[in-house]
Amino acid sequence: MYDPTEAKRLEHLVNAATREANAAERQQHERQLELARDRTQYFEKIALGSGATIAAVVSFIGAHKDRLQPPWLFRAALVALVVAMFAAMYRNFRYPYYLMNVWQGFKLSKWEARERSKRNYFAAVPAHSLQDGKPIDGSEWARDFDSRIEPALKAKISEFARGEKATYRETQIAEALSLVAAVVGISFLVLLAWKNF
Repeated sequence: MYDPTEAKRLEHLVNAATREANAAERQQHERQLELARDRTQYFEKIALGSGATIAAVVSFIGAHKDRLQPPWLFRAALVALVVAMFAAMYRNFRYPYYLMNVWQGFKLSKWEARERSKRNYFAAVPAHSLQDGKPIDGSEWARDFDSRIEPALKAKISEFARGEKATYRETQIAEALSLVAAVVGISFLVLLAWKNF
């Protein structure tokens, strides 16, 4: 039975869910772009700094290589800096995939909320198609949503959540490895300079 008050309420929910989904999508996208740029630049600087340090140290140390004691400390410093450089580069390579998984999962969850609101609205309120003006069968719309649309959206949201988790773990490991290796490499170089100069 058609209830105009309930129809108005459901229509309001559809409109609110649509506005909220659009606003959240825009805001999330802007923030993610800003954070992604900042984090990527930070690890880019670590990669460049490690590479520059390796180049500077190798050219400077070349003239003093026979006098450096202990010799393993120099090699260990270079290895640590190379690890820092490659870990930072790998992190910057994988980070956009993490952001894409986050954004897509977030967007699809908002789409699901919007489609659920439409489902509830069309199931309770007589509505007509904008394309051809014919009445929309609300029960058919609800069945289609329940059997086809919702499971497909949930499967994709779950897929993006798994991708988000995997790429997040990869980037976190690469970030930690890059930072630790850079600190170890620079510390070894400082220790080497302390002992030899």
